[in-house]
Amino acid sequence: MKFPSQIALNIVVLIPTIFILTLLPFSTASAQALKGADPIIYAIKIVGNYQTKTEFILREMKLKPGVSASPALIHEDELHLSSLGIFNRVKISIVSDESRALALVTVNEPFYYYLYPLLSYNLQRPERMVWGMGGGHTNFRGQAERIHAQGWLGFNRGFYLTHQDPWFHFGGVYGLESYLSWSDRDLTGKDGVEYRRQTWLWGLETHRRLGRKSWLGFNFEYEEQSSPADFYTWTNRKYDVTLVGRLILQEDRRDYRLYPADGHFLRTSLELNQIWGTRHQYYRESLDLRLYRSYRRWIIAGRWTGIISQRSLPYYRLARLESWQIRSGSDLGEGGGMNTAVNLEIRFNLFPVRYFSLPGIPLAGRYLMNLRYSVEGVVFTDWGFVQFRSPAKSGRQKVRAYGGGLQFQLPYLDMVHILVGWRPEFKINHPTIKLGLGVTF
Repeated sequence: MKFPSQIALNIVVLIPTIFILTLLPFSTASAQALKGADPIIYAIKIVGNYQTKTEFILREMKLKPGVSASPALIHEDELHLSSLGIFNRVKISIVSDESRALALVTVNEPFYYYLYPLLSYNLQRPERMVWGMGGGHTNFRGQAERIHAQGWLGFNRGFYLTHQDPWFHFGGVYGLESYLSWSDRDLTGKDGVEYRRQTWLWGLETHRRLGRKSWLGFNFEYEEQSSPADFYTWTNRKYDVTLVGRLILQEDRRDYRLYPADGHFLRTSLELNQIWGTRHQYYRESLDLRLYRSYRRWIIAGRWTGIISQRSLPYYRLARLESWQIRSGSDLGEGGGMNTAVNLEIRFNLFPVRYFSLPGIPLAGRYLMNLRYSVEGVVFTDWGFVQFRSPAKSGRQKVRAYGGGLQFQLPYLDMVHILVGWRPEFKINHPTIKLGLGVTF
């Protein structure tokens, strides 16, 4: 059972570049405009940030006093501020003031506090019902910090706590993330026998910004795994403690993170695992590469993900094809020492981006301005395989899938997608239907 780790409550926006030069009597700025030169910024004014700190917004912009206000730079700053996920809409306009230009940045803030229910119910097996609650804050202290918590009871039980400070607090260079979780879930063995498994996980990640688009980080995790199943843990006591260290490099050059149309995303990690009380270590490397290209109103999106490992792995660390890699069905077979998957999508606009406002509601009017919505279509194909490397089993297990669906940009939910998919062995009237938050990738 998986729950979303965070439901964002804000709507962010991709809007056309706005470049306004007010016609004034002849001046130096007017002469530059006539010659096609970009005006020079002398000051920046932020409007609409009731909770977000002004210095934080200024730090995240490339537009600075003394910089030429080119349309491309204005557009880039609009997209970057929108991609932070803490504004309904961002608009930057240039206002001439005699021989100088003022950059006016207007933002609309959403509610930053949120609560939501968790519920899972299977009509065929009602005894497996799970229920719970989650909530948090998406702009804590006005610098895009996020605090999130959720807990659930029933057939599966657990809780999750996290705090994210994405490099904005420590001079805009260093960031910190911490998380704690516990879960008690079901586990079905190869013989069909059901067991329980418990997991404690505590993690701390620090990273240093290499630029506005990339960072280098180190992650440390303490993990406890236990189960009465003989095959689950590495040690004979059916209880493993693992120390994990990861070195992570990430570069995000997508034009608009919440619905990218151009650019690329790269995340790679090197991982060392040490099982406490033993001499056994194992290593894993992972890669997540995404590419985006737009052609008129069409977007081609591709993704390549993979994990490769060295030395023998415990059951809970086997590389498996996940349902987000092969988006059709959840039973994707056993894990191995390596997996890889390739995804290709064609996205197209069905209902153009629109905005609406509800300003007349008492106390909440300013949080209901510039709410965004649109509808996009998706056609996809997935391909992947798991490589087995054990005395008992060797070779590859290949999996393919195809399908389509819709993506909705909705107020206070960002993106919601619904996909209908098949694998070649599926009957046409028995597809897999998946509902999720966020863009598919």
